[in-house]
Amino acid sequence: MFLTSTLPVLTENINSIQQDIAELKALKVDIAEIKLLKTDMSEMKASLEFIHQSVDALSSKITDIDREVQELRKTKNYVTTLKKQFEEILTGQREHEQRARLNNMEIKGVPLSNNENLFSLIIKIGEVIKYPITKDQINYIARVPIRNDKRNKSIIVSLHNRYIKDDFIAAARTRTITPTDLNLRGDNRIFINA
Repeated sequence: MFLTSTLPVLTENINSIQQDIAELKALKVDIAEIKLLKTDMSEMKASLEFIHQSVDALSSKITDIDREVQELRKTKNYVTTLKKQFEEILTGQREHEQRARLNNMEIKGVPLSNNENLFSLIIKIGEVIKYPITKDQINYIARVPIRNDKRNKSIIVSLHNRYIKDDFIAAARTRTITPTDLNLRGDNRIFINA
């Protein structure tokens, strides 16, 4: 009787154990899936950390680029200012050169001679036209080539005072000057122009 009374209990216990075993097997499958999820989560975490580091590096580069752009804007503004100042200086220089040329006169037709002294020559012309000029009134004097004439050279004289130049030219126009007036060879006419 013991056996008959324990058999249903044992059967019930076996059924319960089988059910527990089935639940354990299902639980084992769930645990394996959780382990796979944990591995996937670790990989996802590593990917997120990589993305975070990449974003930080990109953000740092953007900050550097922004700083460089700001420096380039400052440099551009500086270059624009320098360009404007350079143009003003260039305009001033051109105006100064134009004013300086107002003091220049050109003497054409004076034959070239060996060991000529241009200062003495201009002083001699002053004596001939009866408008004396001194060396200290002359700022600059030189021979320069004439266009389309490589043998003859004009004399360019820059005086310190424009009014002296104007008076000198006016005096020269009242008289015909030739090389013989300057103790030089030739019978051509010498012209003095502004």
